[in-house]
Amino acid sequence: MFARPNPLSLKIVAGLFILAGLLTVIDIVVKLFHDHLDLNLMLLCLWIGPGLLRHSPTWRKWALAFLWLGFFSSAVLFLMALFHSPVDLQILGQAARPLPMFPVLLFSGAMFLLVLWQYRVLIRPDVKQLFAPAFVSYRLVRPRT
Repeated sequence: MFARPNPLSLKIVAGLFILAGLLTVIDIVVKLFHDHLDLNLMLLCLWIGPGLLRHSPTWRKWALAFLWLGFFSSAVLFLMALFHSPVDLQILGQAARPLPMFPVLLFSGAMFLLVLWQYRVLIRPDVKQLFAPAFVSYRLVRPRT
């Protein structure tokens, strides 16, 4: 069986998932030092990234589900910035000072575009084909009569 190469865009998407997983680990460790146990679903990103590089259909589905959550959360953040300025955020479990509307709108817009790009990479026909089972196809020939 021949190994199918990963396109650069898929490698970047997988790398972004792995980075998100590593940042989640850091967040969990920091919160542990503040006597707070926080198990975050984003920890699954540590498995999603390598799963994408191995062309696992299951981890691709998980990645698409996480990207839909990314669409939703970036839209909520955008609306919060529009209608409730300044926005109160927490970074690594610590309350950050309220942020003015413009930087939050910029960040949520950039987040939405990044998630959109990742989603488009994963649904592209050439990338989607990498996650399809590698069946050997045989052509059926009708007997001559």
